[in-house]
Amino acid sequence: MSLLRPRNVLVALLLALPLAAHAQKAGQPAESVTQRLDPTDFKSRFETRYEYQDLQSGGARQLLVPRYEHAFSKAFALRFEVPYLVDDPPGVDDESGIGDILIRPALRLYRGERFAVVAAAEITFDTARDDRLGTGKNVVAPLVFASFDVPRLNSVVFPFAQQSVSVSGDDDRSDINTSLFRVGVLSRWPNRFYTFLEPSLYIDWERDEKTGFTLELEVGRLLNRQLAIWGRPGVGLWGDNLPYIYDWNFEIGFRYFLD
Repeated sequence: MSLLRPRNVLVALLLALPLAAHAQKAGQPAESVTQRLDPTDFKSRFETRYEYQDLQSGGARQLLVPRYEHAFSKAFALRFEVPYLVDDPPGVDDESGIGDILIRPALRLYRGERFAVVAAAEITFDTARDDRLGTGKNVVAPLVFASFDVPRLNSVVFPFAQQSVSVSGDDDRSDINTSLFRVGVLSRWPNRFYTFLEPSLYIDWERDEKTGFTLELEVGRLLNRQLAIWGRPGVGLWGDNLPYIYDWNFEIGFRYFLD
């Protein structure tokens, strides 16, 4: 029996929101959604997301991912993630536990009035308690993304590129060599609502250069200066038999800013 129930996770997240909302400090200046959620202007924060994935194999995967990011300055930050997973394939008992732990140092290389560039490296460690909960590899994944403010559309565009390569780990598990390209679009709406459209193209060089494509749409709201919540449905448009391409998924989460 799966340890993560979507209804239970949703209730737990919703119960946490009123407590966090009362932590807002009076008299702090108002900020726009773009300023507060700007990923190129680092802020110390804690967030948790729950994701349900309906897999091409007919099974399902659930993820509960707490994340902490510490901003040493507006231009340098370090992120930590410790995911908890439930793998539920058809006809087989499910498996649950801690997955592969991730750290990510990030550095803002440039910031102008309407343009910024960030470089980072995600380092994933082979810490999963079971083979089904991780890749079996230690992976280094350098990335770069930029932001372009488009005021006339009330939006910011984020082109993103990342290369993931396994550097060590279980010799019996498949090596990893995958390219990821995204173009995210953050749009501002009235009453501090926002949407974030994120199409993602994957190229798997270890699997004969097969490609996969997902499309996700995040709908969220900045409740106050400290707290944002979101829901995020997605669909896999193509990419049969690639491990990171699902048939569909749904994610909910909250983000709490510590500054």
